[in-house]
Amino acid sequence: MTDQPYSRELLRTAVGLAEFPLAGRFDVLVDRATPVCGSRITLGLDVAADGRVTRVGIGPHLCAFGQASAALFARHAIGLRMVDLDTARDALARWLDDETMPSPNWPEIATLAAVRSYPARHAAVLLAFEAGAEAARRATNRSAAG
Repeated sequence: MTDQPYSRELLRTAVGLAEFPLAGRFDVLVDRATPVCGSRITLGLDVAADGRVTRVGIGPHLCAFGQASAALFARHAIGLRMVDLDTARDALARWLDDETMPSPNWPEIATLAAVRSYPARHAAVLLAFEAGAEAARRATNRSAAG
């Protein structure tokens, strides 16, 4: 853990969210918000016929921790399926809530380690992972129905 919550690495990651604009049409759009800190996100996903994520777009209204988390989600969700996103969301939630839990199996997640000491920011960090899992579920259900 670092003594400084907003490290250069975290801020550099947060800025990387600009690579995933919410532009054009998406298969599924999900809006999520947290009343704890007022963070909001609109997340768009495109999902292939085999259920794998092919494109992510994010419209953020998030703190730096939330932006960094959303950028990590967007950067590494491509190619994953709904079950993978559910697993990642659940592992991230456990890691945030319990300091004895090992890091989730998600690339670059150590960038967010400092947020574990700031429970008021946990909901913002989870937003992209929650919205992504919900979007993948909607896309999968839509595919199965049609």
